[in-house]
Order: sequence, then structure tokens, then C-alpha cells
Amino acid sequence: MEPLKIDYTIRQYSQGDEDRIVKLLVDVFQPWPKFDIECSPVDHWRWKFRDIPANKGINAYTVAEINGEIIGVDHSMLYYIKIGEGRYLSHKGADTATDPNYRGQGIYTKLTKLKHKILSETDYGFDYALSNNPIFVKSGERKRANKDPEAEAPFPHPLKSLIKINDVDDYFKSRVNEKDPWKKALLKIGVYGSKTLNKLSYLNPKPPQTKVEIREITRFDDRINTFYDKVKPSYLFLVEKTRDYMNWRYCDKRGGNSKVWIAEENDKIVGYLVLKINKIDTEHPEGYIIDLLALNERKDVADNLAKFAVNYFDDVGVNVVLAQVIGGHPYDQIFEKYGLLDSRMKSNLHWRPIKPGDDFERFANAPPAMLHYTFGEGDAI
Repeated sequence: MEPLKIDYTIRQYSQGDEDRIVKLLVDVFQPWPKFDIECSPVDHWRWKFRDIPANKGINAYTVAEINGEIIGVDHSMLYYIKIGEGRYLSHKGADTATDPNYRGQGIYTKLTKLKHKILSETDYGFDYALSNNPIFVKSGERKRANKDPEAEAPFPHPLKSLIKINDVDDYFKSRVNEKDPWKKALLKIGVYGSKTLNKLSYLNPKPPQTKVEIREITRFDDRINTFYDKVKPSYLFLVEKTRDYMNWRYCDKRGGNSKVWIAEENDKIVGYLVLKINKIDTEHPEGYIIDLLALNERKDVADNLAKFAVNYFDDVGVNVVLAQVIGGHPYDQIFEKYGLLDSRMKSNLHWRPIKPGDDFERFANAPPAMLHYTFGEGDAI
């Protein structure tokens, strides 16, 4: 079908646009969001964009409109991130959509241009994005090849997508769409082989001894601020883990049904764990290790939290568990110890500083151990 060539208006979001924006998102992504929620999609949108703590009325969302219908949208999610030794208001693109009937007319480019104009009037200093959309990937490659000053750089170290599969046959039957039976069989053999090698490498893995108590919570208290102050010197990229942010991200049911545990020692938080089960496919729910973080010197705590996560999903009968980690980070090996293996799925994680500076140089040259990136830093789950 040829795109409809018509005049449209590009403008900033206005209060009251939510219903029409969400209608577009649902129509394009089918469904939106791609996990189960206990509220309406419009309430989820309000949680995700309007109520994010760093927003503070900036509303860097842009829409394309014609005759009262929204046919395109681009969003910003704003976070405070510790980058290098500094604290930066940072922008992550999310949920960009154009009605298929109007693609090929430069709507995305105009939406993004206006969005960045709105952001340029704030003190934001950092862009990052995670997308495997072929259009986004090719656009980034083209910008880097042309030495475009606005080109995004790949993250300093690759983001690894990890997976643990208990029943491999069931997973391939329900999840793998490969039509070539021989290729599908070879893939299955590869998974079985990886699982076997991993079991031989980590026979009866046991977490280190610790007196830490792991306790489920429904809200973070002020102790999470103290924890963040202690953990942040160990990182050159770390989303600000303050009480307001953590309660918004993980404890507001409009964001999904996350379950949260803290690791306590002497009434102090020394680590935390966030899990979620995506039940949008009721017959094949999937478990996600959304976020896991412990004090840098407490690898024993991180190890115990990873073991706790795997045991939790096994106890509730979840067949597939997924996690994300920067390749080479110490948690990479901890997850491997408990059966979470590299899925080999490439994740295109990119960044761009708004103005150059020493903090971004430190970040660009940081070792994996100083970069914290999990599903929690994204927005897909």
C-alpha cells in the first residue's frame, strides 16, 4: 500500500493526548505494553512518562497529528545517571511509533528533531538507547560511517542477554519460530550442549556463606539512599538508585507486577533484587531478573541474590528465565554459575554525550565491572 501523502502537524504533547497516543501504540505494537499489567494502558502511559521522577514537567514527547488523529509519536524517558564522576539528566528514547499508512514521509525525523529541541532547553547532557529495530540500527551505522557529529557510539562493552531454559523441548516448540527443521534441531542440540557444559563447570553450585537476610518489601525506605551513596563510587555508569526513583520504577503497580527483595545486614541494605513474571502469554510465562545490585565488596550478597532468583522461578514453575548484564561484569559469571547462559542475541545499546567532557571519556574507557545495565535501565519489561 502506498503511503498517504497528506499534510500533518508536528507538535509537542499536550495534556489530554494520552488516549489517542495509547491507541496508536496499541495499534502499532499489538499489544502495548508487551507484558501484563493490572491497570489500563493509559494509566501505564501516565506512570511511564508523566510520573517518572526526573520529568518535572519537561514533557519531551512529540506527536504527529492530522484531523484530530495522532499518527506518530516519540517519547523521552528522563533519568539521572552517574556518569564518570558526574550526575547527568539523561534521555532515553522509547515507544516511537508511526501509523503504517503514513510511513515514508519523514515523520520520525521531524518528531525526533522537535523532541531534541525541547530537550535542548533543559540541562540534559546524555542520550542513550537500546533498539534492535533495523531502521534504527542502519541509521546509526550510516551516521558513524559519515562521521556525523550526532552519531551514537556503541556502549563501551556489549550488553549480554542471558537465558536459562529448564524444558528445552517445550521452549523450542512454543517459542522458536525457525521453520527449517534441520536448523531448529541444530539450535536445540546447541542449547542442550551449552546446558551440559555449564552443569559440568558448576556442579552443585552453592552460594557463599553469609549472615545477610533476604526480605521481600513493597516500598523502599530512606536506607536505599544510603545504599546508593555507598555503591555509586564503584561505577562510572549507574542510574541513580534513590528512594523516589526506586519506588516509581519497581513499586508502582502501574509499571507492572514486580517483586522486590532487599538484602539486609545490621539493619542496613547491602543489596536488592527485582523480579517479574511476564504472563502476557498465559501458557508460557517468562521470568525476568529485572535488576540486581549489591555493594561492590559484597560479591557474596550478589551471589546469594542470584541463587535466590533462580530458586524462586523454579519454585513457581517458570520454564524460561532472562537477564541482562554487561559482558565481563562480575555478575556475568555469577549468573552463569546458576545456569543463565549467553543467548547470543545481539543488543544494540548506544550513547551520545550532548557536550564532550572528562566524565564521558571515563565512561567510554570504563572496565565492564564499572558499568551497571540491566532490564531495569530499559523499558521493555
